[in-house]
Amino acid sequence: MFHLKDKNIEFVGPAEFKDAIEKPAPAAKFMPNWYKNLPAFGNNDKKGIGFNILNDGTFDGETSMTAKKCVPLQDAFGLGYVIPLWADLLITVDKPSEKGIDEPAYIQFNWSNNSEPITDHNAGQLGKDYPWPVPIEDIPGGRAWKFNNPWTIKTPPGYSCIFTTPFNRPELTIKVMTGVVDTDTYQTRINFPFIFNAPSGEYLIEAGTPLVQVIPFKRDSWNSTIRHENKKDEQQRGVVDNKLKMRFKEGYKKFFWSKKKFR
Repeated sequence: MFHLKDKNIEFVGPAEFKDAIEKPAPAAKFMPNWYKNLPAFGNNDKKGIGFNILNDGTFDGETSMTAKKCVPLQDAFGLGYVIPLWADLLITVDKPSEKGIDEPAYIQFNWSNNSEPITDHNAGQLGKDYPWPVPIEDIPGGRAWKFNNPWTIKTPPGYSCIFTTPFNRPELTIKVMTGVVDTDTYQTRINFPFIFNAPSGEYLIEAGTPLVQVIPFKRDSWNSTIRHENKKDEQQRGVVDNKLKMRFKEGYKKFFWSKKKFR
């Protein structure tokens, strides 16, 4: 059930795959295993106080909290929605340069459903100064690629979407290039350019793997101001700092954080 103040984003998929395709979902459902398995506190803090406790019962001044307790990191993981890969994808890479052979790297894409939802962008479209992660001849296929995404994304008037590689996911080998689309008016399928770079081998990317993080936002006009801190700014900062000092842990979450909701 939606509340009146809630906004609604629609992901409209192909009817022929409605019972089979992996579906978009709130990004919080795609937390990586390294984060889910991470303990909230270090081994020396058995009680979860927030600081390492020495043998004499004093604190050593170092926080015992891990990234599991970092609220900004949690917010980034859970911001918006994730479009997962909709079918199994097998990527085959051959880099002759690894064998000392002066030939371009080769890549092949094979989908489990025998579809061909990948096209390309030739390297020239990114220009000669684009910072490829390795020399262009070692980029498999020597170009950027593009997923022909099966989903149409629709947002209310005045709202656009950021499309990007899921935040803080260095283990993902498919790096989608970040873009912004006005999804309140451009209501058709959006393609996702990406770069794939890996050593020679076969790479099975399973259906359900996080592919694109989708972050809806309201289009507003902004101005900026650059100035030096005054007495009022200093006092405000002091109030924030003093509140944080009154808690061993989670001061930011208790005093300053606001919950973000994506259903």
